[in-house]
Amino acid sequence: MIGPGIAATFARSRPLTSALPPAFTALPQASLAGRVVTVTTGTAAGSPPPGFALTMTEDGQPVSPSGSGPWSYRVASAAQARQIGWQVTAQNAGGAVQAAGTLTVAADLAANAPLTAIAANGWQASYPDPPDFDPVAAPEVVNVTRAGFDATGTPVSVTEALTVMTRLRQPYPNQATLSADQVALSEFVHAGDSLAGIANNSTRPYPKPICCWLTPDLERAESATFTVRLAVAHGYARQGRPVAAVRFIASDGTHTVSQLASVMSARQWASGLHAPYFEAALDVSGLAAGAICTVDAVVYPWVGAAFQASVDGAAYPSINF
Repeated sequence: MIGPGIAATFARSRPLTSALPPAFTALPQASLAGRVVTVTTGTAAGSPPPGFALTMTEDGQPVSPSGSGPWSYRVASAAQARQIGWQVTAQNAGGAVQAAGTLTVAADLAANAPLTAIAANGWQASYPDPPDFDPVAAPEVVNVTRAGFDATGTPVSVTEALTVMTRLRQPYPNQATLSADQVALSEFVHAGDSLAGIANNSTRPYPKPICCWLTPDLERAESATFTVRLAVAHGYARQGRPVAAVRFIASDGTHTVSQLASVMSARQWASGLHAPYFEAALDVSGLAAGAICTVDAVVYPWVGAAFQASVDGAAYPSINF
């Protein structure tokens, strides 16, 4: 009994809770579209609601898929089938549960010709006991993996098949005799290329782009946007474009703005000739009014290293500009 002048105390107890370990109610699934593997999270019950994580391997080696569920991973072109292993973990405070599987991605490249080494010149290779070659009816190829970029300016690996064309003759005066193990390739191998099981001794660098500004020097920007244009040529064109993309950069010395262009434009000039080019309408409203601004460009080739005009280009007139 609690009456006048009598104090009483009490404590409020915490509600009893217990974590419920997760359990899959729908298992994760893996699918293949082209060479892209996609893994779903599935669904899992549990309290608190579980989170999901994925681990993935390619031929036993860990790889890093993109996404946070579902996840995707692109398997590079290869002359051998690739085994993709995956495991999805659902976890909360009460525990964890896993679901796993494997998926085979078929080879999409012909097996390499039995070359042993690429010569320093990049077009010559060693082929022990070479046969007579027919590059049209029965081509023998070598798969080359190269550095390059996609249309977003993101570095990617590019795999290309080079054809073994013919055996090489010995130098004059023995030109009537074929060399013992030397062959010619359909295309250069560059120093930065990799070839599985073949020593790459090439010293040939990737080609640089040839560029021409189509924006006159010392133009006046009379609005919040300023249009810049650059014509580009490159040895490795793809998809109707000489390079994958061009990033234009404008600076007043303190502030910088930039824009990526991956679609080409074209126009007819006073000469009557047409020329394709990359173009960007830069927002220059954040640059200082009345300042002399500089325009730079970073060219992202389909194959090769990125090329920044102010860093990698020689002064006009040059091979690059």
